[in-house]
Amino acid sequence: MGRRKGTPFYVTGLKKPLRWNQQTRRAIWEDLQPLITRQLHARKSKALHRDSLMDFENGDGSRLADNELSEDLDLSTSDLNAGAIESSESGETLPLLFPLLRSNEENRRRRDANWEKVQAPFLQAMKTGKKAACLARSCEAGSHTVWLVSLTGANKTVLKWCDCDAAATSLIERNYFPSTPLKPNIAFSMDLIRFFHNIIMIGSISKYAWAHGLHDFLQKLTRQSLPEFKKPWEYAYFNWLELDRICQLDCTEELERMSGAVFKQNTLASLCPACFYRSYDDDLPCVFSVDGNFQHSRRKWISTSRESNYTPELFITESSTEDEVDSQPRKNLGGCNHTFATASAERKPKSMANLDETGVMGAVCRHSIPLRYLNLFAGERSSSTVSLIKSVVDMCPTNAAIHVQYDIACKFERSLQFADPVLHKRVQLSLNAFHNYSHELRCQLLWGPLRVKGLGRSDGEGCERDWASMAHLVSVGRQSSAKSRIILLDQHGLYQARRLRVKLFSNLQKRFDKCHQELQESSRVIEDLVLSIKEQSEQVTREAVLTELSREAQAQRSWFMATEACFDDYLDQRPFNDVYQCIRRERELEIELRKSFDRFTLRRAESTDCWMPTIENLESQYAQAVSATDEALGQNNQCRADWAIEGQLWATYSSFDTWNRLEKLKSTIHQQISARAVELKSIRSRITGHKGAQKLVQSLKRRLPRIEVKVDEFNKLCVSLPEYCRPQLIDKDTFDLDNLEKSCNLPLWEFESCRASSVGKATTWKYSAKMISSVEALYRQDRATEELQYLKNEIQRTLDWTESQLSELLSILPRLSQPSFRSRALDLIMDLLEMSKGPITKKGDSFYGRPLITLRRLAEQAFEVIRQLHSDKSMTVEAGSAYMEQEQSDDDSQFEEALAAVEELDSPQVI
Repeated sequence: MGRRKGTPFYVTGLKKPLRWNQQTRRAIWEDLQPLITRQLHARKSKALHRDSLMDFENGDGSRLADNELSEDLDLSTSDLNAGAIESSESGETLPLLFPLLRSNEENRRRRDANWEKVQAPFLQAMKTGKKAACLARSCEAGSHTVWLVSLTGANKTVLKWCDCDAAATSLIERNYFPSTPLKPNIAFSMDLIRFFHNIIMIGSISKYAWAHGLHDFLQKLTRQSLPEFKKPWEYAYFNWLELDRICQLDCTEELERMSGAVFKQNTLASLCPACFYRSYDDDLPCVFSVDGNFQHSRRKWISTSRESNYTPELFITESSTEDEVDSQPRKNLGGCNHTFATASAERKPKSMANLDETGVMGAVCRHSIPLRYLNLFAGERSSSTVSLIKSVVDMCPTNAAIHVQYDIACKFERSLQFADPVLHKRVQLSLNAFHNYSHELRCQLLWGPLRVKGLGRSDGEGCERDWASMAHLVSVGRQSSAKSRIILLDQHGLYQARRLRVKLFSNLQKRFDKCHQELQESSRVIEDLVLSIKEQSEQVTREAVLTELSREAQAQRSWFMATEACFDDYLDQRPFNDVYQCIRRERELEIELRKSFDRFTLRRAESTDCWMPTIENLESQYAQAVSATDEALGQNNQCRADWAIEGQLWATYSSFDTWNRLEKLKSTIHQQISARAVELKSIRSRITGHKGAQKLVQSLKRRLPRIEVKVDEFNKLCVSLPEYCRPQLIDKDTFDLDNLEKSCNLPLWEFESCRASSVGKATTWKYSAKMISSVEALYRQDRATEELQYLKNEIQRTLDWTESQLSELLSILPRLSQPSFRSRALDLIMDLLEMSKGPITKKGDSFYGRPLITLRRLAEQAFEVIRQLHSDKSMTVEAGSAYMEQEQSDDDSQFEEALAAVEELDSPQVI
């Protein structure tokens, strides 16, 4: 972690704290030059001097060894400030000796350059499991002392060492990974690093806590003093991640070259075969959701560099940095007065000025498997959302419809249409299930997940589940460099995709059972309606009731598509609105003036001049209001008698104004309750610390009184309306999201019905609790029917993908000679076996729609190969080939008749 600019620091021997800059650096050099000269003249051996310099060059922060250095060194101030020391004896330029004289950014660049220099031999050693060949023509054989650290102990070992850059690969041959590439003092077991990697991918653990805990544990276990592990562990872990990922990609490419199949983990078919492993004639919709997360930010002062050799597999870059999309005025398409909005065209809000990456935006499939991520450098801008959606859509099959679920789909529709009209025509936007009930009723009917055909029962909450799974990386990412942060998030995305893919069959089974249950409940609600209608008329059939429900659902949608968003726009369009506003202001001031006079009369005996300034001010305002009213009446050729309180004009405009205020109050109450629900959800899923939870709880407590005040104001306005169009009085729990879901939005429907009555418009839909709940049940039944069809197809796709991958891997496994290639193939086989455990053991063939003979045969072969490899680890390639040929002949004779009955499937298209 770099030093923050302007932060004072203390130097031994100096009385004042210093701030780091070029002038300070020169002053420190001049002050420390005599000390450096005395230390260097105390050394004798030039060869050991060069070795000690190499120790520091690696950047592991270790102290210089007590080796003897050359006596003849010319320490001129210019050379020292230039960052080099010249030996007068050999003319050789040597690097600096003291960490004080080089910034953290320079240290990081030097470490990265060293790792890049040894990347090729390290990769070769990780693939072959043997030390790489020496890079120099003549290497001087020597020795080097290294601490070898594993979970069972730590030993100080003297190893044979040469001068070339490939010397550290001898540690990889021993299954250890060095903390530095050239002259490491500490090396960690790669099994220990993998163990830590699996832990940090799942749960909350910091590198600092792990390094110090491991240090104390091994120090007590071995009864010896050990060097610090913190920095060496961090360097070893992140560089191992980078090199191991490159090694895995190379192994995957080799497997694909030998088999012709696709084994890359970042393709859509590999991430979620249930959604994207399709045959050419499979045109069912592709469904995924997008959302932003501003918890995963990174502080700007940690590190400004973005140089990295790591190429993320799930992260994309924004295709366009222009602000045209975000600067467009968002026309109100019908009425969402929701506060959840995307960011404006401003590059970065002031609240995020101290952040570099402000968050992450993600896209996940309907099974919560992450597909792609995008770094955010401002707010949740529309252009970022468009880039993320386009990156996923471009990889989807061209003949499939695309459904995208977004928590502000209603407001994002206009931005998408402006940014990419072609993409807008192909993509169907909808809300996710949780945010659905926090939107207006009109928005729910047009973009709600139940009302959009083709969604099935996709809830769109996969992003929230993904954020919850990586919540433990929030605090780690804020204090990390850009390179470390993106490595952790990318690795976690791949790890989470693998975990969910392994559980795919069991998750599909749970959704299948839940969908059957929901289908039965929806049918029960509709049957109750049919029975209640038959009690009045026995001639009514079930088909007639379903037809009436479908007509009612269409009437609801048509009504809200043609209805104004709110009464504010409707009132502005009335011809005499300016006169009404002037008269309303005049009458409000008249009432306030009378109240002030009454208060003045009551308190006159106690305080003579207490209310006079207030009264004089009100009288002045009242006179101005009267003048404005007279001017407005004259412009419209009207008189005050036309606007009498008992008159028609005043009653009409007053009713519009009251409903306008009611609409705003309802939206405000709904928004505040929704925000409270979102924060409660954040407490349960995202916040892992006590301080963050306390802040949210306090925020909720502060918001509750404001909701009660708005509720009281809403009820007072309701009482002032006529009874025929008066909505029901509400309390603070009326618009609670859970209550709205259980009551099928009945309070919102009642409000819309009364509002239509206030303007004399007859609704085309029927306001009836039973009818509304039955229409909702009809939509649930339709979506559940779609979901069952989708699940059946997804089960078949997953089976096809599992069988195809297992067959290809087993066919090339005997031909793999390098240990890394075989290890990679066995890892993939183990994942596939764990994935197919459910179909083979728990469910019968009837659930999966076809006999599972092929899958069982492949699983038996895989288990037998793994048992054979474990029993004889020295199994040669020739023995493996002979074994596979024998197994294949036995299986062909045993399953010949059964396989003839299995239907031939079309060759699937890998996306």
